[in-house]
Amino acid sequence: MERRKPDECRKIKDCLEKLSQAGDEDYVSLSIAAKTYHILKENSTSIRPDEVANEAKQFGWDISQGSIDKAVGFLSEMGMI
Repeated sequence: MERRKPDECRKIKDCLEKLSQAGDEDYVSLSIAAKTYHILKENSTSIRPDEVANEAKQFGWDISQGSIDKAVGFLSEMGMI
């Protein structure tokens, strides 16, 4: 794969390296980070992290404020927000 598509392999490796540097997250934490990212990006107005839990409830998601704060930190480390 590296010989056939070196650019794609480099991008994947860079992404994995960035992910490992941002923290050792389990699938639940990554799921919460994805949901938090969705809420932050879908809101046309500026939304504070403490408002994300209320927005999440509209999707039927019950996410604690601590989990949201952790997700925001992770997303910041990843350079996504």
